[in-house]
Amino acid sequence: MEALASGAGVQQLERLVRVAIFQSANELVGFMLQEAADRIDATYQPKPGQHRKGRVRLDAQGMFGRSRMEFNRSSHRPVTRARD
Repeated sequence: MEALASGAGVQQLERLVRVAIFQSANELVGFMLQEAADRIDATYQPKPGQHRKGRVRLDAQGMFGRSRMEFNRSSHRPVTRARD
């Protein structure tokens, strides 16, 4: 019990609590971001002339740590012109 009452013990306990809270929060935020991206992808209708380029990975830094999510990317097809 004396070890917890010392400054080093309190600092160690605080560090462990922060890691546990931030790691859990980071996982939850990452899951929620991916769910939102998946819902947007499911309802997105490309405009005429656009085509799907595939999944893109995005790494984001938030207050709870880094999160990674994937989403679909669409773009305009390159314009091809007939040569003279």
